Amino acid sequence: MEHEVYTLQEVADNLKCSVSTVRNLIKRGQLQSMRVGNRHRITEEQLQAYKQAQSGTNQSDTTEPIKEEPKGT
Repeated sequence: MEHEVYTLQEVADNLKCSVSTVRNLIKRGQLQSMRVGNRHRITEEQLQAYKQAQSGTNQSDTTEPIKEEPKGT
């Protein structure tokens, strides 16, 4: 059984946010990922778990908007 694995760019496109936002979600522990070499990869299961946590329901097709963090001052 094969599992779908996404790049940060693919996850960003799916969530309609930037790659840096996806990196921040991983850094804060809100989105689980795995490392392949020096790159992050996110499985379909990890992405769906994040979406479910954001929506507060068991529906995997709804995602709350992710707000960009302001750049440092």
